[in-house]
Amino acid sequence: MPHRDQATVSAWVREFSELGHAMGTSVDVLPHEEEAGDTGLIVVRLREASTVTYLHTVTHETVKWVVVFEAREDAMELDAAAISQLAADLALVSALCGFLQAKTDAAAA
Repeated sequence: MPHRDQATVSAWVREFSELGHAMGTSVDVLPHEEEAGDTGLIVVRLREASTVTYLHTVTHETVKWVVVFEAREDAMELDAAAISQLAADLALVSALCGFLQAKTDAAAA
């Protein structure tokens, strides 16, 4: 689906940021090859967790954006301030995932 190519997904991430979402964490759109063709893979670097985190689409009956948290090898200890920062990063990831889903749904309509 061309509405999920890297250029389009990059534009959507920029639009999300321009809507005033505090992008305190690093968000990059990388090329990604999947069954539907070339799409944008969004890599998020959480500030307080080294867990590899990315957003991409899965297709079953419909196209759905999902967040993937890869497995960690080591335990993670965080103090209250770090947990608060992680919570803010996760809230951003959740809002971005919802925004991308809305854009995808609108493009498919």
